[in-house]
Amino acid sequence: STVHEVLGRTGGRSRQHLLLHAAAGGIGLVGIEYARWSNKNVVATAGLPSKQAVLCQLVVEQRGSSRAAEAFAFGIARLACGCRLHIACNSLSNDFIPASMLLLQDGGRFEEIGKRGAWSITRASASMGAAALSVIDLVTDVRKSSTWYSQRLQLLAKRMEQRVAHGLPMATFPIEHAHAAFHLLRSGRNIGKVVLFSSFASV
Repeated sequence: STVHEVLGRTGGRSRQHLLLHAAAGGIGLVGIEYARWSNKNVVATAGLPSKQAVLCQLVVEQRGSSRAAEAFAFGIARLACGCRLHIACNSLSNDFIPASMLLLQDGGRFEEIGKRGAWSITRASASMGAAALSVIDLVTDVRKSSTWYSQRLQLLAKRMEQRVAHGLPMATFPIEHAHAAFHLLRSGRNIGKVVLFSSFASV
């Protein structure tokens, strides 16, 4: 649903250049799949070599670092060969935010899905010029009705049935081991989603 909303707000045009940060995570992997459906060129970042290997297996040719903002900015600028990006889907913080904004062309869109260190619209507007910021938080977005969520889930179910969408790799933990789940997230070693589940069966 988050990826659907990100690309929906950008107008859904083909042949755009899309920057996906932390692309070996759940939203990143779905973003790669969606971008290919809509004929977009993917520029992706990941941190650990194991995560870079995942992107390599997915044949994402334009890859950068999500660990060092300086390496990211220099590397992506070289890969782009002077061309600016159309969309940035950001979940990183600190220097990655202005570095990503600088890579956008006039009229580009910066889609913020991160929680920690996210810039305000006022601050971003002062820095981005003709580019636009959109903050996406489906958990707290009161404009989304239960009908909206139901429609998205029905759409996803149809895509799964038709095998045009695929399940994500995930690490699962019983709720009693929540600390271990958060430790995995903090270590950055997870691929795809980290899921907590209740081991208590409903009666």
